[in-house]
Amino acid sequence: MGLVFLAALVGNFVRWATGTFSDQIVILLARRNGGVKKHKMRLWTLGFSMAYSLLGYFLYGWGVQTGAHQMTIAFGVGCMIAHQVSTCSIAMAYAMECFPGVFGEMVVILAMCSLLINFAFSYSVQPFINAAGYGWTFTFFGFSVFTSMVVAIPMIMYGKRRRFRCAPKYYRFINESRLE
Repeated sequence: MGLVFLAALVGNFVRWATGTFSDQIVILLARRNGGVKKHKMRLWTLGFSMAYSLLGYFLYGWGVQTGAHQMTIAFGVGCMIAHQVSTCSIAMAYAMECFPGVFGEMVVILAMCSLLINFAFSYSVQPFINAAGYGWTFTFFGFSVFTSMVVAIPMIMYGKRRRFRCAPKYYRFINESRLE
């Protein structure tokens, strides 16, 4: 059973390939846009992570509950790891491109949010499994993660407008932090 977690290593390699491929997609989209790169181009690559999350959580949860072959469970673990790491990489790259002056602060905030979410999931997962079983628990987690990534759609549509509206606050914060 311990060998199942070699799938996590494979998931990391898939994440690496996804990150490299996402950079290539951004370059391709920029070329199609007359050589102009836009921040939202990075968000299109979350589609891969969405697929990894739905597939991984579903296969792992229902594979464990139904006693499926260990390769099913291993494939689910690999997809979950690929999703978790690729989503974080894409989100950090997007945040760094949008707000380069406060990247250090964003890393701290994103790390804190990630730790809080991981704590909440780990704290609630066993009671949830006891009440609903592995299949429904991990289906719920998969759809929760998927739903959180669907936020990229309004960000693609309205993100630039929102950044322009927040720009005065952003530049004021940057200027105040430089004075200290």
